[in-house]
Amino acid sequence: MAKIYQNKYAGFETYFVPLYPVKTRGIEARKVGGYGITCVNGRWRCEKTEYYRLSLSDADSFPVVGNVEIDINRYVKDAILDALEMAER
Repeated sequence: MAKIYQNKYAGFETYFVPLYPVKTRGIEARKVGGYGITCVNGRWRCEKTEYYRLSLSDADSFPVVGNVEIDINRYVKDAILDALEMAER
């Protein structure tokens, strides 16, 4: 199960679903990778992104707005394949 965070710092409606830890080097703070979902000019975009774990712990800036109890990787893959299929038509 993954949490869905809303990024209050962003100028657009932005959400983040953390899925895996990111390897960091040296004294760099720990990161988590996942999918960022952003609404820009009425269109939703989904892309892989990373956030620092410490940033996500700030409930005022990154409140938890939901939980995901499904394999989100499969749904993202299906959404990408559907978009490609529609583009070929």
